[in-house]
Amino acid sequence: MYGVFETRDQPIVMMAAMREEQWTGMTAVPGMEPLGDDPRFKTLRGRAEHAEDLNAQFQDLLLKATRDEWIERFTAADVLCGPIFTYDDVLADPQFHHNDLVGELLDQDGEVMKILHTPIRLSQTPAQVRTPMPDLGQHTEAILQELGYPSEAIERLRDQRIIST
Repeated sequence: MYGVFETRDQPIVMMAAMREEQWTGMTAVPGMEPLGDDPRFKTLRGRAEHAEDLNAQFQDLLLKATRDEWIERFTAADVLCGPIFTYDDVLADPQFHHNDLVGELLDQDGEVMKILHTPIRLSQTPAQVRTPMPDLGQHTEAILQELGYPSEAIERLRDQRIIST
């Protein structure tokens, strides 16, 4: 069982109960006992056969507490779970800054914009973001020219609103 579920205040990502000991740990978490008591969910096969009901009941239980309360409970029981971050959450999170995952880049108008660095660190081929993401259609004409489209064909595609440049 895994998925994205809502809590009383925010979404949470649940990665739990893939193995029997994880299921047992999750159903022992305060507030999750009804799942462990349901005979349909006693086995992996039963949970798979009744996955829709299981997910619905799990969702209902999660709505009874906040994201942080559930994360604290699940973490204490060694159940894998974590929050879902918005872009603004990531930019404000001290851990992302500590790991040097937040940087700055000039956008196409020369304004400073916050960016997220790649979390993959390779010693001989370090990855880095050098340019902002392009505007929609910004490179369409150049790509079509590289593919051998003549200017007249590109113009027709633009006139027919098939492409945007």
